[in-house]
Amino acid sequence: MVTAPLQEDRPQPRPDALPPAVDSFAPPFLPLVMGLLAPGLAILAPLVPLGMAPLLITLAVLAGGLVLWRTRRLPPLPRDMLLPLALFWALGTVSIAWTPVPMDGLAQSITFVYELVPGFLLMGGIWALGNGQRCRLRRVVVVAFAIGLGLYAVESLFGQPLYHLAKWLEGTKVAQERALNRPSVIFTVLVWPVALLLWQQGRAWAAFLLPAAYGLLTLATPSASAVAGMAGGLLLLPLAWYRPRLAVWLLAALLVGGFLFCVPVAGLLAGLGLEKHPDFPFSFAHRIDIWQFAAERATERPWFGWGLDASRAIPEGNRVTEGLALERPVMPLHPHNLFLQARLELGWVGSALLAWFGVVLLARIGRLPRAPRAFALACYGSSVLVACFAYGAWQTWWVCTLLLAGFLFVGVAERPGLTASAPGSPRPLP
Repeated sequence: MVTAPLQEDRPQPRPDALPPAVDSFAPPFLPLVMGLLAPGLAILAPLVPLGMAPLLITLAVLAGGLVLWRTRRLPPLPRDMLLPLALFWALGTVSIAWTPVPMDGLAQSITFVYELVPGFLLMGGIWALGNGQRCRLRRVVVVAFAIGLGLYAVESLFGQPLYHLAKWLEGTKVAQERALNRPSVIFTVLVWPVALLLWQQGRAWAAFLLPAAYGLLTLATPSASAVAGMAGGLLLLPLAWYRPRLAVWLLAALLVGGFLFCVPVAGLLAGLGLEKHPDFPFSFAHRIDIWQFAAERATERPWFGWGLDASRAIPEGNRVTEGLALERPVMPLHPHNLFLQARLELGWVGSALLAWFGVVLLARIGRLPRAPRAFALACYGSSVLVACFAYGAWQTWWVCTLLLAGFLFVGVAERPGLTASAPGSPRPLP
């Protein structure tokens, strides 16, 4: 799949070959999308990050449902991507039979449905929007994102004044860090599609300055995951711009290698004893212990895992961490690693299905024109790196953040060949 030829200008369908139904009800559709995206990016992303999940789900259900109701047919959907996801969902649903927490597994299976089905319907439905309507959406997204990023910069650089105001000067240090950590990874994912929107508005300098400036801002936050994600994305962007085939292969190797070697790498890190060094950050030291525990348990049920969402209920999951300054459960919620969580909960089979989906997505990105391809590959790399260190792989707000990035790339970015490009659109760099 990854070997598909990379094309600078892939032929696009003629305008009359696309379903025109979305354009016919643009007045109710566009205000709905803009009315939800604007406050989400400007307020929820920097200040109430958990609100991004209900926002995107509401957007997908209402707007995607509007598309279905008016067109009376399913929009064009990427079947090659939906097949591995459907099989992964089916495996997770069947695993309820052996998971130690069947009700949690059932809840997670239902969550996948109301996250992914409306999201894909929405992205497929707006595929028929013309560039004039996309231009209106781009302006709203860029302005809202700028406001949100400005608020987050104020919170990061000036001691979280808005957080303290909302908490009436209360809140623990851990809570304060969490209030910065989630927005930091949300912006780490969304900065790339917004950079592409700036490029398509003719602001090439801003398109490259934005992720670089945000990368510097992450250094002022407590989120090491955001720092790693932005560092990886910034290194990948020039490679993806000038050597796209190499960038695709590199990301494919990272993805497949992560699933193949996460267990031995976790054992190797634990064997080095870094978590016992007094100068080693506690958060990373605790992750090493979590990863070792998850790797050990993954080998006990290698093919189909312990069951969907079983991480928080793995036997001996509450044993006391050894060699660390604080005593806490080894894995209270999840492994803090996409690859280990997939191996632990759904085994080799579930991991293979996720790898299949990831490789198909990479192949699709690799066939895009230069600018969309480069920013999308940078976003892909940043997201994978964040998923290596932070949060549960199935957490709703995180999955919805990834879906929102896909929506911005697919639904808002300009489509060459559909209509005339907006005046001032930049030409690709030589």
